[in-house]
Amino acid sequence: MSKPPLHPSAETWLHILFGDDNGGGHLAGQGVEGKTEFPDYWTLSRIESAILNIHERALTVDSLEPTILFDGYIDGILLRVVLSVDHKGQRVLKTAHPLRGNGVFKIINGVRVSKPLLRQDRTK
Repeated sequence: MSKPPLHPSAETWLHILFGDDNGGGHLAGQGVEGKTEFPDYWTLSRIESAILNIHERALTVDSLEPTILFDGYIDGILLRVVLSVDHKGQRVLKTAHPLRGNGVFKIINGVRVSKPLLRQDRTK
């Protein structure tokens, strides 16, 4: 059975892409310390599509009530999408970010460090 579509708020998108007081900031070029960035060749619409569709294609799903973690691949990028369940029992997008893959970088001490897929990633 298909999962209901997500309808993230503007605030959620701003958090994921540009960051806020709670974290986020995963759009390429944001330079947020300790955060991974989507590949710079991914457009905003590509990021949106990947995030909204990953829970349909997830390789792993971990439920830590009320949070649900979906990890999966989109175009060779390992993504994590985090949903929560609201008081009505509806899934709500909380955040999302790339874990590893071609073009994924993590900001460490102000330096962009490449985060390629690992051997164990390829066997999932």
